[in-house]
Amino acid sequence: MTTIDITPQPEQVELTRTRGALAAVSVVFVAILNLILTLTMPTVSDEVLAQLDDLAAGRDPDYTPDFSELPDDVPSEVTEVSAPVDVANDYAAWELFNDLTTVMWFGAVVAFLVWLWRARTVAGAVADWQLDHSRPKAIWSWFVPGVNLLLPYLVVAEIWQASKPDDDNSGRGLLVGWWTCWIVSLFASLFSVYDLATTLTSPQPSATFSNGVAAAYVSALAVVGAAVFLVPIIQRIDSWQMAAAQRR
Repeated sequence: MTTIDITPQPEQVELTRTRGALAAVSVVFVAILNLILTLTMPTVSDEVLAQLDDLAAGRDPDYTPDFSELPDDVPSEVTEVSAPVDVANDYAAWELFNDLTTVMWFGAVVAFLVWLWRARTVAGAVADWQLDHSRPKAIWSWFVPGVNLLLPYLVVAEIWQASKPDDDNSGRGLLVGWWTCWIVSLFASLFSVYDLATTLTSPQPSATFSNGVAAAYVSALAVVGAAVFLVPIIQRIDSWQMAAAQRR
């Protein structure tokens, strides 16, 4: 295992706290942006959905989308987004908002991972035992499919345990709540993308589209929940590490 041979100084931990504060603000800001983006997502009129259902009911099982069959009032943009959308005049503005949110997501991820790297470094120095998960693992564990369903949680939980004072009885409720919300948001997002992308080839387009929108709402709300749990996790770890550095 990797050993971190340092004695953390208060000013070093203060830098970690500063980055933790930046990560916390970024996560909350992006969660709110993502919720607004989802709530303002272009929708589909009941009339268009009913027409799509009628088309689906009369096609053979080997149907492949032929956009020339769509009713005249179905917007042409349907061929671009692979899902029926009533495109209003402000659709371009929503697309721009979507792009902005994506950029902000990237920034929040970078801010969190920078904090996580430093928090793991300090945790390895203040702990009375050798940590199982190295600093590189704290980063790459987020990007390996399958592994990222559990390992990042174990990394943060170990940092939490290593940083926590012996006389602190705080349980792992915040950690469990954060990770549960994150996993729910991840799977809900996958279901949403799949349903919205397969609406036109579905046996019942209206139900598929509605399910996709509902999954998107669940994902956005779960992201907000994850942010609500993550902020105090960052704050507690930083406070514990600062106290440990000052004691030393």
